Amino acid sequence: MKPLLACLGLTFGLLLLTAALFGSPGAAYLVTTAGLPHFILGFVFAGLSVLHGRPERRRILLALGAVSVAACLLYARFPVFDLVTAYFVIHMFRDEVYMDLSRRARFDARAVAAAGSGAGGTGAEAGLLPHELSRAWLAGRVFMLVALAAFLLARVSVSQRQPMTGDLFADAAVHLTGSVSLDLAIGAGVALLLGLLALAPRRGFAALHLPLEARDFLALFLIVAFAGHLRQATLFLALFHYVSWYLFYGEKLAARERAAGDQAAPGPASFWRRAMTRPRAFTGLMLAGNALAVAGLLLYLWRPEQLWPLAAGYEYAYFPYWTIPHVTLSFVPRR
Repeated sequence: MKPLLACLGLTFGLLLLTAALFGSPGAAYLVTTAGLPHFILGFVFAGLSVLHGRPERRRILLALGAVSVAACLLYARFPVFDLVTAYFVIHMFRDEVYMDLSRRARFDARAVAAAGSGAGGTGAEAGLLPHELSRAWLAGRVFMLVALAAFLLARVSVSQRQPMTGDLFADAAVHLTGSVSLDLAIGAGVALLLGLLALAPRRGFAALHLPLEARDFLALFLIVAFAGHLRQATLFLALFHYVSWYLFYGEKLAARERAAGDQAAPGPASFWRRAMTRPRAFTGLMLAGNALAVAGLLLYLWRPEQLWPLAAGYEYAYFPYWTIPHVTLSFVPRR
């Protein structure tokens, strides 16, 4: 659970610091600004992966692109923001399952691909039995559906509360319950429960008729269910996803580099090829992308009337039009 808890701590820290310094608008701009490089690079990575992949993957990408356009038009006609967030929850949880399986298999892509297919993939190189990965895959899928249901129920509950009228900290209605002290107690309870899950032995999960592989997904379910009751649920979950993806991809590339050792080919490679396969190049690209996004935000806030086209990248109202295609195109097969 270490990656999950680290990601959770970073997410809370970034949101709370931004909200304390700039209030609610600052938290919204944090997520849209951090989202731009995540979305754009995700589109580029998907395109390059498909371009160099099998022909049927290109057809799938085109079909999903058409679905994305149709979904954006549907949202423009019926702007139900919480449904977009629910769609994002599926994407986030699905990615978290993939990340967990990859870490368990020590980034053996073949074992991960075979985990839920019943194809009898091996995890022997990672010291795992095939059924252990399959159990983790199944637990992840089950908890994804349960988390989605809990999130939707939470959003229905939130919709019954009074609308937000003030600052993220000054207005009590923004909080989970309307009471700052009770919110802190609930947050402490969730943190304690996550800590107990991290320490729980295998025997404790057996008593609940749950495999130990379900622990991380149970913790993620608690995070999604808790976030669903927050006024800023989308901001929290989106930032959680960005942080988690950056940590995972850097960890994945570093593991591959260590495994390759002296056998890694030092020959010339394209800029994007280096960014997709080498940890330092990837880190540099992420830092540069986020720095450019922040510079663009400062420029937009300086002259919003003259630079109004930039609103499409930074204003929260346009966020669903980035989220919908990002989530939809993520369903392109990874291999």
